[in-house]
Amino acid sequence: HAFSTFFSRSPKCMAVLDEIIKVRLPKGSPTTWDFNTNCIETVSIYKNDISYCLEKIIETEEDSHIISQALGLKAVLENDDFLFWLNFFHLVMPYCDILFDQLHQHNINVASVKNCMDSFKTAIETIRGKVLNELSLEDPLCTTDNRKRQRTSEDSNHRVALEVCDIIMSEMSHRFSFSDHLIISELFNNDRFATYQITFPENILTLVKKDFPFINHFQLKTELQIIYDRDDFHESSGAVAILQLFFNNNLNETFSETVKLLTILCTLPMATVESDRCFSTLKRVKSFLRSTIDREKLSALSMLSIEKSLICSIINYNERVINHFADSKVRSMTLKFKSI
Repeated sequence: HAFSTFFSRSPKCMAVLDEIIKVRLPKGSPTTWDFNTNCIETVSIYKNDISYCLEKIIETEEDSHIISQALGLKAVLENDDFLFWLNFFHLVMPYCDILFDQLHQHNINVASVKNCMDSFKTAIETIRGKVLNELSLEDPLCTTDNRKRQRTSEDSNHRVALEVCDIIMSEMSHRFSFSDHLIISELFNNDRFATYQITFPENILTLVKKDFPFINHFQLKTELQIIYDRDDFHESSGAVAILQLFFNNNLNETFSETVKLLTILCTLPMATVESDRCFSTLKRVKSFLRSTIDREKLSALSMLSIEKSLICSIINYNERVINHFADSKVRSMTLKFKSI
């Protein structure tokens, strides 16, 4: 943040950066979620060039305040502890962003979540192993007091880095500790209906009994067997499509227990990032419109932003909204004209 802020506040400093590196540091923004990663990556790759830029600014700048800031940032770039953590997070942050992007996909499923988590865990374990190997290496030339103190500081950084890796993996396991609903959703995976016709998924039904005891699992099993045996259900993909099929054909009472389970699955997000995405959208809308908007309009705009893919699929949506606005009440100016 400090590097980005320093260069962005001064056109002269930005000109020096453009002249030498020809790459600008990313600016911080409440809606730029990968700002930290981009900033770490840029500083890590161009740290020597940035140091040279700071030297040139110190030599040519007349403002004492800017010179003082440049000296401070240059000292930071020469600090061993800073460089260690810069390199460490340069390794870790890209994998966090990859996982974030993967889990924000709307078509996420059980297999995808598991594969994403396994890949992320493997990457963090690899980084942890690398840090552990560096910690275990002994320096045969470590004889002077200064070198011993430096070695102690390096060991401390490595141990903290190991703890960071452990915390990341622990938090990952904690956030996804409840994944039964992901497995239960496989009951309505139409690609497996043919398999379920032959062998009913008793293990998944056991999870339903454990997590949702208020559902009559005997009746649920009967209803599911009917769904698996009928070809017309095989064309519906996913819990939402099957639930909509029930309501469209007035089958919600006939398949009452299945409807209960489907309603729960459609309400629960496949991962916590889905609810995070909703709050992120709310933050973007609120940041853009500030506090000049009431709750009803804010909720409506947030829903439009969250479900933008659905909105884009509606034919003539913009024209219909405009017509609805024009017809909603009598206005002081004419918004619609009759064609002759």
